[in-house]
Amino acid sequence: MEWMQELTLDSGGLLVCRPAALTPGDGGQVVDVFLCLKDVQPERRVAAAVSLDELDAAGEAHPRGLRVLALPARHGREPGELTAPPVRFVLPDEWSESGGGPRRLVLRIDAHYMDRGERCPLPEA
Repeated sequence: MEWMQELTLDSGGLLVCRPAALTPGDGGQVVDVFLCLKDVQPERRVAAAVSLDELDAAGEAHPRGLRVLALPARHGREPGELTAPPVRFVLPDEWSESGGGPRRLVLRIDAHYMDRGERCPLPEA
């Protein structure tokens, strides 16, 4: 089931929306992405983009979702791992390009430092 309402945000800066109760549709699939970046420099923020496409029988890609994350700086003295919050894509059956077979998906992930060499050190406690 789908719910849609046109919303207008005035200069107040806060919009509260309480949609009616929804009943989920049948079918569909979920793709969860758990992203862990390695060798991330300390005190540097990271921007990551996660996109999902579905391929049709001819190999043409159809966009299914894009999520852009701004990850906070990790702290420490040495490069290390930075774990992003999970990214979930919901793929309704109505969007399937598989023709009844397995869905062919392409996942792309791109990550870059947000800061140009600047560091965001915290004072020593």
